[in-house]
Amino acid sequence: MRALSIEPATTALVLMDFQNFTLEYLPSARETGLVERTRQVLEACRGAGVAVVFSARSYREGYPEVNPRDAGLMQKKANRIQLEGSPGVAIIDELRPRPEEPIVPKRRTSAFLHSDLDLILRSAGIQTLALAGIATSGAVLSTVRVGADMDYGLVVLEDCCGDGNEEAHRALMASIFPSQAAVTSADDFIKALVRATT
Repeated sequence: MRALSIEPATTALVLMDFQNFTLEYLPSARETGLVERTRQVLEACRGAGVAVVFSARSYREGYPEVNPRDAGLMQKKANRIQLEGSPGVAIIDELRPRPEEPIVPKRRTSAFLHSDLDLILRSAGIQTLALAGIATSGAVLSTVRVGADMDYGLVVLEDCCGDGNEEAHRALMASIFPSQAAVTSADDFIKALVRATT
């Protein structure tokens, strides 16, 4: 297998849903080292000049983005979950964004759908996305599908993604994502960055 090649100037690390409420859903992300590996990738990207973008789910006061036909979102509205400005929607402390790193609000599962992520990426000349996030079967899957259709080069950081369903995580990484993305580890991605910058 050919070694992963990364061009830092045209690559962005997209960190999806690393928010306080998400870690309540998947507390094992800290216990298994997923958060720490993601932090290491984040620092390596910062050092290599790779753009960093955070994608974070939230809803405005009154939940105007919530369609009454979506029972799950209606439950969030009823319980005032994921409200903009609430502690739950903040990015976790371990991955705290720098002032120049945009946090792109999203209202649905994909980081692209109904957000200005594509505008931000294309304005910066980004061609390749390195994706990490929670959950693999949610934000990561949806963003891979849309990102591939938008002709981005995609790298999925397998051990920087997590899901409450381990079987679904493994199946996506082994059988679904490789048709549209390079699936790699945090360690191998960092090594590719080192090669690209030395």
